[in-house]
Amino acid sequence: MKRKIRIAIPSKGRLSQPSIRALQHAGINILRKERTYVSETSDPRFEAVFARAFDVPIYIQYGAADLGL
Repeated sequence: MKRKIRIAIPSKGRLSQPSIRALQHAGINILRKERTYVSETSDPRFEAVFARAFDVPIYIQYGAADLGL
């Protein structure tokens, strides 16, 4: 089985909802449960990783996420 692509998303703040909406427009719905940092998505190829907006590029730099919004 291939590894899922991890998408880093701001967990709160003014960038959180626009990021989630952008994924929804792309056909990827996040199946988020309360108080979790990693969530499944409607597309089995992806999973969402929630982080502080400031940390999203750092997650990508160190390989904790493959891309970020």
